[in-house]
Amino acid sequence: MGIDLNKELDKKIVRRISNVEERIKDILTVQKQFSTASQLTELLAAITLELETLKEISNSLERRVSIIEDNPDL
Repeated sequence: MGIDLNKELDKKIVRRISNVEERIKDILTVQKQFSTASQLTELLAAITLELETLKEISNSLERRVSIIEDNPDL
């Protein structure tokens, strides 16, 4: 007993199978793009370090501006 595309039930089954295949393709694509926990940890560490560096630069600049504001003769 084969699939007869003239029968409505067979058409529905073929559509459902096609939809399942598309979802599986989507899942495989996402799985390929998925980052591991260790990769995310490394990324978080790099971002944290960069933020700390920017914070130090910002604090340094604030101190320098404050010194200049307090001593306009400089």
